[in-house]
Amino acid sequence: MAKRTRKAAVREPDPLPERAVAAGSLESIVGHDEAINFLRDTLRAGRLPHAWMFQGPMGVGKRTLALAYAAALLTPETDPGRQEALDLLAAGAHPDLVLISKELAAYSEDAELRKAKQRNIPLGVLKEFFDTAVARTASLPGGLAAKVCVIDEAHLLAREGQNHLLKTLEEPPPRTVIILVADKPHDLLPTIHSRCQRLRLAPLSSEAMEHWLDTQGVVAADRHVVSRLAEGSPGVADLMLRTGVASWPGRLDPLAHAALTGRDAGELAEACASLAGDWSEAWVKQHPAASKDAANRRAHGLVLSVLGAWVRQLMRDGSVSPAAAEAITRCWGLLDRDVQPRFAYEALGQHLALSALTPAR
Repeated sequence: MAKRTRKAAVREPDPLPERAVAAGSLESIVGHDEAINFLRDTLRAGRLPHAWMFQGPMGVGKRTLALAYAAALLTPETDPGRQEALDLLAAGAHPDLVLISKELAAYSEDAELRKAKQRNIPLGVLKEFFDTAVARTASLPGGLAAKVCVIDEAHLLAREGQNHLLKTLEEPPPRTVIILVADKPHDLLPTIHSRCQRLRLAPLSSEAMEHWLDTQGVVAADRHVVSRLAEGSPGVADLMLRTGVASWPGRLDPLAHAALTGRDAGELAEACASLAGDWSEAWVKQHPAASKDAANRRAHGLVLSVLGAWVRQLMRDGSVSPAAAEAITRCWGLLDRDVQPRFAYEALGQHLALSALTPAR
């Protein structure tokens, strides 16, 4: 009887990286009217800068606007091909639109890149995904641009990656548009700035945020908290609503007040570390391409953004000195240096106790 061989385990395919979904149009963007009108002018004139830098605070809609502009560039004004392009853009499957992000490291052919902590966008990711995208021939004809490449969080490009990108910005392929999305444009080389048309986006006005909340169907009970935390950034508001961060002030605000009056016995640090740990664990489960390190950093950023909103309100009320805001910054610096979260948050509580001007109520 022939010996039965054991079948090799079938490896499940890796989940797809985040797709470049450009389902919205420029008309669907809430706020940023001046910026949108400027983009429309470039479309009407047909004189397209080969490189853009969309810059502004986190979550104000830079990437959403970049993808909507990309859709306008790649969609033929009339048939044939218009509906096909729209369908592909909405599905995140348009072959001539590429989204570069730090998470692409998880899909690299380089084993070392796949282990990256995703604190930046390394040169290897740029060579493997960006260079390939801008070099290939366009697949669908008819648009104002042949190819569009959006680099999300471009401020995270490693220095060697920025120098590498410069070569393409200096000699871009024909009819190729590159859009850099940057929260911290000052982290990019001046020579990159000089080769990009810059578009600055500010936080949304209160009226625009109310309109955005209407479009999302946010109930009245959540509106005040979300508006206070998001501070004009719909992307931040959406993240907080989807991941439960909108409920954090109910737990953290009383503990922060206790720290402010010297009544904290470590509860603030415990709550901050616990919320961040639970959030990052859930995020990695839902986003397999994200590294644990990147998820932890994002979680701590959310914790400090909640506490920061609380601090700014007290500063406006005259209850705390600027030292409270400095305590938030100092805590982030400790976390950024990989100090144990519990210790960093304990230090935050101690510094908050030194910042009170009037008794907190």
